[in-house]
Amino acid sequence: MNDEFDALVYETFYKIMEVKPDFATFLGIRQYDKKMPAATLQAQEAYIRFLKEYIKKFEAFEGAITPERQVDKGLMIYILKNYLFEEDSIRMWEKDPDVTDIFSQAIFPLVAREVAPFGERLESITARLALYPAYIQEVKSRIKSSNTLWVDMAKEACGNL
Repeated sequence: MNDEFDALVYETFYKIMEVKPDFATFLGIRQYDKKMPAATLQAQEAYIRFLKEYIKKFEAFEGAITPERQVDKGLMIYILKNYLFEEDSIRMWEKDPDVTDIFSQAIFPLVAREVAPFGERLESITARLALYPAYIQEVKSRIKSSNTLWVDMAKEACGNL
């Protein structure tokens, strides 16, 4: 049963890395270095569905797993519910127009960490920069409501960046 549980953890982790390639880069998983997260409304809704589905999978997981895996199961449920709360209850992604945070998260680890030769990191930085205009348009398309203060803060942050 531990193997089945471990496979579910692995599957969940790598699905999250696909959705959040900037986070994968931060963790040192290099296969996502040239990707940006999808920021469309449809992508956000798909991520919310994924979180709900995998919470149910972990909650329903039955079987004889070690006490350590029981702790891991509780932790996975907690993490996924936390992500779900942020994405489905708080829903900042449909209110906050600031795109600088994701930009810095996507680029900074490639600049600051010497996890690969500089030429490879530069290729990844360039690839992400090329995707950034489309990312901005995706973010703009999903904003349902914002306020003047947040828009002004986003403009200032973009200017400072």
